[in-house]
Amino acid sequence: MTFQLPSLSLSNEGASTMTYYELDRPRAATGSGIFSRIGNALEKTIRAIQYSRMMQALSELSDAQLSAIGLTRADIPRRAHECIYGEDA
Repeated sequence: MTFQLPSLSLSNEGASTMTYYELDRPRAATGSGIFSRIGNALEKTIRAIQYSRMMQALSELSDAQLSAIGLTRADIPRRAHECIYGEDA
């Protein structure tokens, strides 16, 4: 997933220039050190919170709103999982 954000500049030159930040970049090589384990645990926790919030947001939509985006109530867990963990996870 790529988001387009304006780059910060102290001058007016290049004010219309946009910078892309890649959020689904490959993770750095993992090790077995304490910082790696802490990072992995933190990532899992953040993903679980994101999944919970996505489930809540989709569940709050009406049936008509879900239908408008091509979903049913039964699709909510699968779609939330795809959004947070990726299509192939």
